[in-house]
Amino acid sequence: VSTLFPQYAENSDEGYSNITVQVRTLDWLREKYGAPKYVKIDTEGSDAEVIRGMSFQPAMLSFEFLPEDLSVARKCVEQLPDRRFNYVLEQQARYALEDWVTAEQISRVLEDVPKTVFYGDVFAR
Repeated sequence: VSTLFPQYAENSDEGYSNITVQVRTLDWLREKYGAPKYVKIDTEGSDAEVIRGMSFQPAMLSFEFLPEDLSVARKCVEQLPDRRFNYVLEQQARYALEDWVTAEQISRVLEDVPKTVFYGDVFAR
């Protein structure tokens, strides 16, 4: 289990141990390496905080969503009101929607993703 939230690890069936890792912000990475055109965010539940703390606007970004719990995805979408959205389910190599949609529309679309789907990625451009 890789998480910033101890309760997730403690509730896991796997054994766990704590290790300390250095965390870098996207702004720090941008300063060191330059502004990326694409940012993939997969921070196990902290995606909205990452977006909130990012002071630049990449041309494209993506974040993970869980059909069982869309609360993190909703927070991410709310912070990107002027973007257009699409999504990919699990390991599929194509967008699920033919056309990119608004923030309001993607929030409704994600509600209809079957709960049997384990995860997906939302793309915002």
